[in-house]
Amino acid sequence: MNETAIKGIVFDFGGVLSDPTKRIEVMSDYEKILGLPEGKLQEMLFSGPAWEAASTGKITVEEFWHLTGEQFEPYLPPEFAELKEDPFAMESLVPEMVGLVKRLAGKYRVGLCSNALPSLEARLRETPDLLNSFSIVVISALVGLRKPDPRIYDLVSKQMELRPEEILFIDDKERNTKAAEEAGMVPCLHLNYESTKGCLEELGIL
Repeated sequence: MNETAIKGIVFDFGGVLSDPTKRIEVMSDYEKILGLPEGKLQEMLFSGPAWEAASTGKITVEEFWHLTGEQFEPYLPPEFAELKEDPFAMESLVPEMVGLVKRLAGKYRVGLCSNALPSLEARLRETPDLLNSFSIVVISALVGLRKPDPRIYDLVSKQMELRPEEILFIDDKERNTKAAEEAGMVPCLHLNYESTKGCLEELGIL
């Protein structure tokens, strides 16, 4: 892969630009309170039909919460309800990854593609220096498509005004990078900052 092949780089948000560590710890505490198996609350909230419908804009946030989290509110601290509007509420940005986005934005078209609720827009506005680094922002609930649907990769490519093979797609879920590869993009499975930095170095981007 020569260094001129890649012209655009698209990042996922949750688990890539944001750090889920605190949310995972807090959710584990909540599961203990509720007597649920490890990981069950996370699964009930953010996988399955209700989450897929909410994250593609087919049902409202209120409908989503009524179907998932509302039943647990009486038993958990008030902070739990923050997840209704913003699943990333307990996640902080990863400084090294934010720095990477800003650095790359000076040389490449940089985009964001996230399976998320509309609240991600407001979250990004809180960090204008990060938001301004993106040429495009694709949020699943606002476009009615979510990864790994092939159509969202086509949309990203069109909005980036680049051919799929000119785009590096960075995501922490293998099903999403696999779908990106099938769409013709160059995949990079994010494990941590160092692994993604390694991807970029291998491609001659850094």
